[in-house]
Amino acid sequence: MGENTHYKESGKFSPAGAVLMVLATAVCGGALFWLYLLFEGWCTIIYLNVFAAVAVSFALGFVGGKIVRAFKMRNTVVAVACAVVGFLLATYFKWALYDYNDLKKYGYELMEEYTAYDYYDELNMLFDEDTNDFSERYEVYHQAKAYELFSNDSTGDFTDEDIATMQKQTVWQFFDFDKLLGKDESTAKKSLEKSYTMNAYDYTYDYRDYDKTGLFDIIAHPSDLWNDVKSINEEGRWSYKSSHSSRDNGSLVNGTLLWIVWGGEFVLLLAFLVAGVSNASKKPFIESEDDWAEYKNLKGAYRFMVPEDIKSFKTSMEQSPYTLFDYQTAVTQFLPTYMVIDCYVSKSGNENYLTVYQQTINPKNKNPDTKVLVKNLFVDGDFMNRLYSLANFAPQMQNVQQTPQ
Repeated sequence: MGENTHYKESGKFSPAGAVLMVLATAVCGGALFWLYLLFEGWCTIIYLNVFAAVAVSFALGFVGGKIVRAFKMRNTVVAVACAVVGFLLATYFKWALYDYNDLKKYGYELMEEYTAYDYYDELNMLFDEDTNDFSERYEVYHQAKAYELFSNDSTGDFTDEDIATMQKQTVWQFFDFDKLLGKDESTAKKSLEKSYTMNAYDYTYDYRDYDKTGLFDIIAHPSDLWNDVKSINEEGRWSYKSSHSSRDNGSLVNGTLLWIVWGGEFVLLLAFLVAGVSNASKKPFIESEDDWAEYKNLKGAYRFMVPEDIKSFKTSMEQSPYTLFDYQTAVTQFLPTYMVIDCYVSKSGNENYLTVYQQTINPKNKNPDTKVLVKNLFVDGDFMNRLYSLANFAPQMQNVQQTPQ
């Protein structure tokens, strides 16, 4: 980095670091999304859920910046790309977890409200509560092709894929009765009788011993997850009165509007991550020391008068950073508009980067409005030593506030 030039990222990164950054972003993002969904499941106020999304987005940006520093990513494009890939992996986990929670809350709840006979349409469509003719039906359903039975007036209820399958399978095979009722006649008849009195949940998972769908089952089947998401979107899960589904809660938000809400949430969560990663990767990095420069917050230690010609001041600073000292004034002197500084310094003290800000006191709230005049201008060790000496600061700057980056 030559003298009197601004810092420019080197573009360096390690392939291993890029892969690790993807994984770290995915893991950290997944953990934050788990907490986010946990809060959503507990909180019934929609506006608080919006604030929670903002908070998670800020957290993603903060964590993303830390990950960039940990893996020394000095290439903004690569850093952002890695963060986005990790975010997409975390988002996939988020939707799988959302679907899993939805299944437990609404799917299992619904199963407990109905008998198995009523819940499984194929049972009440093919059988009735009088099982005297069960043996005859058992034989017929084992022999008859499903398409032959339903081709007259019912195939309109099935997809083309279902019809193709029905043409190859018997009724018993098509409706998977071996699993739902049993593999032999006596077991099937007894199961059918149980279906009249047991709720669908107990019948399915206790009596018939089905395996429950787990989170990893959902993760492993993206097409099923997508179908579930579309189904949830079609039905809706929350209304303007509440963030959660309720049968007497008014009209549920669904369809196009719900896609827009989900899309907005996606953009919000991603925005701060990209901003945090991009900002962190552009911070000064000392290549000769293979480490990030240390940030020094000097805004409260020095104050400078604002020059009449800002453009000429910037040009002069490019030619000689020592121009800044011509404008120094006492920190205690009141000025409605003034300049302050901060910088990034190397361990050796030979490579440092100065930023100059203009601050103007806002008369309404007495807080300063800030804009950057000169950003990350290279200054050498002699400049920093002179700066320190002006305020009787030792070179180590022990009394200067150090802000974590």
